[in-house]
Amino acid sequence: TQLNYEIEKVGNSLDILDNKIDSASGVEKINLLTKSIGILNNELGLQGQKMNVIKEQMKAYQVDLKKYGFKFNGNNEITNFESGMKKFKDSGDLEKIVELTEEYFDLQSELSKLTVDYDDLQKEISDVKDEIKEINEELEEERLEKLRDNLEATKEVEEKLTDIYEEEY
Repeated sequence: TQLNYEIEKVGNSLDILDNKIDSASGVEKINLLTKSIGILNNELGLQGQKMNVIKEQMKAYQVDLKKYGFKFNGNNEITNFESGMKKFKDSGDLEKIVELTEEYFDLQSELSKLTVDYDDLQKEISDVKDEIKEINEELEEERLEKLRDNLEATKEVEEKLTDIYEEEY
Protein backbone atom coordinates (compact mmCIF):
# COMPACT_ATOMS: atom_id res chain seq x y z
CA THR A 1 0.00 0.00 0.00
CA GLN A 2 0.95 3.66 -0.23
CA LEU A 3 1.45 3.89 3.55
CA ASN A 4 3.86 0.95 3.53
CA TYR A 5 5.82 2.61 0.73
CA GLU A 6 5.95 5.92 2.61
CA ILE A 7 7.09 4.19 5.81
CA GLU A 8 9.82 2.35 3.91
CA LYS A 9 10.92 5.58 2.22
CA VAL A 10 11.16 7.35 5.60
CA GLY A 11 13.11 4.40 7.01
CA ASN A 12 15.58 4.64 4.13
CA SER A 13 16.02 8.36 4.79
CA LEU A 14 16.78 7.58 8.42
CA ASP A 15 19.36 4.95 7.43
CA ILE A 16 21.17 7.46 5.23
CA LEU A 17 21.03 10.11 7.95
CA ASP A 18 22.27 7.66 10.59
CA ASN A 19 25.44 7.10 8.56
CA LYS A 20 26.08 10.85 8.52
CA ILE A 21 25.31 11.13 12.25
CA ASP A 22 27.85 8.41 13.06
CA SER A 23 30.68 10.43 11.54
CA ALA A 24 29.53 13.86 12.78
CA SER A 25 30.31 15.70 15.98
CA GLY A 26 29.42 18.87 17.82
CA VAL A 27 26.96 21.28 16.29
CA GLU A 28 26.85 19.34 13.01
CA LYS A 29 25.77 16.23 14.92
CA ILE A 30 23.10 18.21 16.78
CA ASN A 31 21.73 19.51 13.48
CA LEU A 32 21.63 16.00 11.99
CA LEU A 33 20.02 14.56 15.14
CA THR A 34 17.41 17.33 15.07
CA LYS A 35 16.70 16.45 11.44
CA SER A 36 16.35 12.79 12.43
CA ILE A 37 13.74 13.74 15.06
CA GLY A 38 11.69 15.34 12.28
CA ILE A 39 11.96 12.20 10.17
CA LEU A 40 11.13 9.97 13.16
CA ASN A 41 8.07 12.11 13.90
CA ASN A 42 7.04 11.72 10.27
CA GLU A 43 7.42 7.95 10.55
CA LEU A 44 5.48 8.01 13.81
CA GLY A 45 2.63 9.80 12.04
CA LEU A 46 2.64 7.29 9.20
CA GLN A 47 2.65 4.39 11.67
CA GLY A 48 -0.30 5.98 13.45
CA GLN A 49 -2.16 6.28 10.16
CA LYS A 50 -1.45 2.66 9.34
CA MET A 51 -2.69 1.61 12.78
CA ASN A 52 -5.91 3.56 12.20
CA VAL A 53 -6.42 1.87 8.83
CA ILE A 54 -6.01 -1.54 10.44
CA LYS A 55 -8.41 -0.62 13.26
CA GLU A 56 -11.00 0.38 10.65
CA GLN A 57 -10.48 -2.89 8.80
CA MET A 58 -10.90 -4.78 12.06
CA LYS A 59 -14.20 -2.98 12.69
CA ALA A 60 -15.44 -4.08 9.28
CA TYR A 61 -14.47 -7.68 10.04
CA GLN A 62 -16.17 -7.43 13.42
CA VAL A 63 -19.41 -6.38 11.72
CA ASP A 64 -19.22 -9.45 9.47
CA LEU A 65 -18.25 -11.80 12.31
CA LYS A 66 -21.01 -10.47 14.57
CA LYS A 67 -23.50 -11.55 11.91
CA TYR A 68 -22.34 -15.08 12.64
CA GLY A 69 -22.74 -14.60 16.39
CA PHE A 70 -19.16 -13.83 17.36
CA LYS A 71 -18.65 -11.44 20.29
CA PHE A 72 -15.76 -9.10 21.08
CA ASN A 73 -14.34 -7.64 24.28
CA GLY A 74 -12.83 -4.20 24.86
CA ASN A 75 -9.48 -5.42 23.51
CA ASN A 76 -11.13 -6.44 20.23
CA GLU A 77 -10.60 -10.13 21.00
CA ILE A 78 -13.18 -12.70 19.98
CA THR A 79 -14.58 -13.93 23.29
CA ASN A 80 -16.55 -16.89 21.97
CA PHE A 81 -14.25 -18.15 19.23
CA GLU A 82 -14.34 -21.87 20.07
CA SER A 83 -18.07 -22.05 20.69
CA GLY A 84 -18.71 -19.90 17.62
CA MET A 85 -16.65 -22.20 15.43
CA LYS A 86 -18.35 -25.33 16.82
CA LYS A 87 -21.70 -23.85 15.95
CA PHE A 88 -20.77 -23.77 12.27
CA LYS A 89 -18.78 -27.03 12.21
CA ASP A 90 -21.08 -28.72 9.74
CA SER A 91 -22.33 -25.54 8.09
CA GLY A 92 -21.76 -24.34 4.57
CA ASP A 93 -20.61 -21.06 6.11
CA LEU A 94 -17.64 -22.67 7.87
CA GLU A 95 -15.16 -21.89 5.09
CA LYS A 96 -16.26 -18.23 5.01
CA ILE A 97 -16.05 -17.99 8.82
CA VAL A 98 -12.58 -19.55 8.89
CA GLU A 99 -11.43 -17.09 6.25
CA LEU A 100 -12.90 -14.11 8.13
CA THR A 101 -11.42 -15.15 11.48
CA GLU A 102 -7.99 -15.85 9.99
CA GLU A 103 -7.92 -12.46 8.31
CA TYR A 104 -9.14 -10.83 11.53
CA PHE A 105 -6.38 -12.55 13.54
CA ASP A 106 -3.82 -11.45 10.95
CA LEU A 107 -4.98 -7.85 11.40
CA GLN A 108 -4.78 -8.22 15.19
CA SER A 109 -1.24 -9.51 14.90
CA GLU A 110 -0.21 -6.73 12.54
CA LEU A 111 -1.74 -4.12 14.84
CA SER A 112 0.12 -5.59 17.78
CA LYS A 113 3.44 -5.39 15.90
CA LEU A 114 2.72 -1.85 14.78
CA THR A 115 1.93 -0.84 18.35
CA VAL A 116 5.32 -2.16 19.46
CA ASP A 117 7.00 -0.33 16.56
CA TYR A 118 5.12 2.86 17.48
CA ASP A 119 6.29 2.62 21.09
CA ASP A 120 9.86 1.94 19.91
CA LEU A 121 9.75 5.04 17.70
CA GLN A 122 8.58 7.16 20.62
CA LYS A 123 11.47 5.82 22.73
CA GLU A 124 13.92 6.46 19.91
CA ILE A 125 12.74 10.08 19.65
CA SER A 126 13.21 10.47 23.39
CA ASP A 127 16.69 8.92 23.18
CA VAL A 128 17.71 11.26 20.36
CA LYS A 129 16.49 14.26 22.37
CA ASP A 130 18.56 13.04 25.32
CA GLU A 131 21.60 12.68 23.06
CA ILE A 132 21.14 16.24 21.78
CA LYS A 133 20.91 17.49 25.36
CA GLU A 134 24.09 15.59 26.29
CA ILE A 135 26.01 16.99 23.31
CA ASN A 136 24.81 20.51 24.14
CA GLU A 137 26.03 20.06 27.71
CA GLU A 138 29.42 18.83 26.45
CA LEU A 139 29.70 21.78 24.07
CA GLU A 140 28.79 24.18 26.86
CA GLU A 141 31.42 22.62 29.11
CA GLU A 142 34.02 22.96 26.34
CA ARG A 143 33.03 26.60 25.84
CA LEU A 144 33.32 27.30 29.57
CA GLU A 145 36.70 25.56 29.70
CA LYS A 146 37.97 27.78 26.87
CA LEU A 147 36.66 30.84 28.70
CA ARG A 148 38.46 29.72 31.88
CA ASP A 149 41.65 29.17 29.89
CA ASN A 150 41.34 32.61 28.28
CA LEU A 151 40.68 34.21 31.66
CA GLU A 152 43.71 32.46 33.14
CA ALA A 153 45.88 33.60 30.22
CA THR A 154 44.58 37.15 30.63
CA LYS A 155 45.43 37.07 34.35
CA GLU A 156 48.94 35.85 33.56
CA VAL A 157 49.46 38.67 31.06
CA GLU A 158 48.12 41.19 33.59
CA GLU A 159 50.50 39.85 36.24
CA LYS A 160 53.47 40.09 33.88
CA LEU A 161 52.50 43.61 32.88
CA THR A 162 52.13 44.52 36.54
CA ASP A 163 55.58 43.05 37.29
CA ILE A 164 57.13 44.96 34.38
CA TYR A 165 55.42 48.16 35.45
CA GLU A 166 56.57 47.75 39.06
CA GLU A 167 60.15 47.03 37.94
CA GLU A 168 60.28 50.16 35.80
CA TYR A 169 58.64 52.50 38.30
